Amino acid sequence: MDPFKFKSNCLYTLLIASFLSCCDSFLDRSQPSDFLPSNTVLSTQEDLQRILIGAYAAFERGGIGGQNLTLLPDLMTDNVGWFSFLRPDYRDIDRGQFTPFLNAITSLWQDGYTTINQCNLVLNNLPNLAPGSITMAESDRLRGEALFLRGVCYFEMVRFYALPYGSASASAPGLPILETSTATLAEVNFPSRQSVQEVYEQAIADITEGASLLPELARRGRANRWIARAYLARIAFQQRAYEQAAGLAGAILNGPFSLVDNPRDFFTNEGSGEEIWSVVHTDQGEESSGLNFDSRNMIYTENLLNEFAAAITPKQQASLEQEGLLVDDLRLSTLTSARPDGQGLMPLKYDDIVTAADDAPILRLAEFYLMRAEALARIQGLNNESLMLLNAIRRRALRISDLQNNEAPERVDLLLFEIEDFATAEALVEAIIRERRLELAMEGNHFHDLMRLGRVVNGMPFDADLLRFPIPQREIDANANLEQNPGY
Repeated sequence: MDPFKFKSNCLYTLLIASFLSCCDSFLDRSQPSDFLPSNTVLSTQEDLQRILIGAYAAFERGGIGGQNLTLLPDLMTDNVGWFSFLRPDYRDIDRGQFTPFLNAITSLWQDGYTTINQCNLVLNNLPNLAPGSITMAESDRLRGEALFLRGVCYFEMVRFYALPYGSASASAPGLPILETSTATLAEVNFPSRQSVQEVYEQAIADITEGASLLPELARRGRANRWIARAYLARIAFQQRAYEQAAGLAGAILNGPFSLVDNPRDFFTNEGSGEEIWSVVHTDQGEESSGLNFDSRNMIYTENLLNEFAAAITPKQQASLEQEGLLVDDLRLSTLTSARPDGQGLMPLKYDDIVTAADDAPILRLAEFYLMRAEALARIQGLNNESLMLLNAIRRRALRISDLQNNEAPERVDLLLFEIEDFATAEALVEAIIRERRLELAMEGNHFHDLMRLGRVVNGMPFDADLLRFPIPQREIDANANLEQNPGY
């Protein structure tokens, strides 16, 4: 048995925070159960390549990049509701009943720290390779990908388990930061949580260095320089560093990406020019996706449907009625479907119920159109570029037809905004925020936007204790230095 091959059955040596989580196929079954790869074994380029593949495999599981990053932020808000007796952990998250024992909360932590540990194995052992055994380009790629994945995990996880970024939360407990791999029981340590500020700094440092080492382009699903730049833009936006976010998002808009013709195309034609980074799923084994099944057990809330209706202003609606025209938002008509029981509209962004091979979108171009639009509106006030970017997303999503259902594309201008439509810059910002909610529904965005904006979530203030995920109980039990979040 190849001791480095990453398979689906995992043996978790639960000593601390899943830091030792490692696939059982890393273990030669003739070895004692406390054996994990160490630098005495990871001695070749091929060894580290396999460890890096293991890092991707851990990230691509449903606990983190394969599903939870995509679905949980909508389920935690008033975008969608859970409508099934299946997945009681998702039901409880929908109800705001977070506990340290929920599978989704535990698997997010576990898979995140498994990914981090695999990345650290690569980073810690790369300097040990014999001189001349690896090219500089390959060494840079391995280090760049490991740094990038580690930084992404820290950023995404701290947004669930800690207070949102801000001056009031800078010193609040964030996550344990691990830069050294755990390969044997003798190497186990019991770290405490470092601050939210420190976790953000670690994520930024990792991804920034990773971006400098990564190739410009890479095989689909693997990190490249554009993906790293896009993540740095997302982090700056979450920090409300709007000038920086505007610049980084602008660079992405000038990159090798393009919007597809209509919103559904992105989800049905995976790997399109709009994709920046997705977890690529297949119908084989652990690489299959549960997005389709679990998203079909959700329904769009009345609150979200009202936001779709409000996206057409009274002035625009009056113009349509005057000309006898109707409007169709493709994000509703083609990306939702009525439940068979008539209980509401279920999302259809992930609709492959035959092979369960829907990809999990992590970054796509439309996000950065709206990111730059909002950032510029906050910096410059009312401005034409923000309007252009906002209107580009609306133009793609909205279709106009006459009463006989004949499309009238030349009249879509009735639904596009002009400067005169907004009395203040704040009104423009609010229109962009609404468009982000509609465009990126079911893509892991809304909860994080509400945190960034400091807004109420399900009747609770954004900094309420019960909007933070608890640290999984088994991690608290294993490590006396881990501080549990208030309220649990």
